[in-house]
Amino acid sequence: MKIWQVAAQGEGFQRNGSNAALELSGFILAATADEAFTKAVHIAKQQFVELGQAGYSDHPRAVINADEIEEFSGVPSSGIDQVEIHWLGEYHA
Repeated sequence: MKIWQVAAQGEGFQRNGSNAALELSGFILAATADEAFTKAVHIAKQQFVELGQAGYSDHPRAVINADEIEEFSGVPSSGIDQVEIHWLGEYHA
């Protein structure tokens, strides 16, 4: 297992009656970069139910895409297997 620094972006989410985008970041313990991204999204979905919109036909534009996933060799400044979500660009449709 390795520690991965994950950064991702999402858009097309309905949040508080508005369209919203997001930035996701965190340090994840996983065997591969793909597993780290999947785990990061899973953790984020537990924190924000809006993220469950990604991948469903009711919300065809809600997506989360990996921006950067790098193996991390140092000591993370925040906890492992924790992600931060920053909501961006909330605007009324």
